[in-house]
Amino acid sequence: SNDVNIIQVAGLGSRFIKAGFKTPKPFLYFNDRLLIEHAFSSMPLSKKNIIISLLNNFYVKKIFEKLSNNLNNFEIVNLKKVTKGQLDTCLKANNLVK
Repeated sequence: SNDVNIIQVAGLGSRFIKAGFKTPKPFLYFNDRLLIEHAFSSMPLSKKNIIISLLNNFYVKKIFEKLSNNLNNFEIVNLKKVTKGQLDTCLKANNLVK
């Protein structure tokens, strides 16, 4: 088992908005599962799972509700603004990782 899995959903989603999607990408369904569920299921089992989000509180609550039944020990870090890039985003969870 790995120590930590981190998934970032902290972009603006501008490509999806331009394509006409109104729902954030993690909440799109594919084969009866949310994309964020597919993402976690493709990762190795982990002692801790972290989602770094730029989503509004409604969607953060939905992530928590949807994943709490299927994913052990996960936390959501919800950002207030866009970061400088993926590494900067990951560093926002630095205090949760040893």
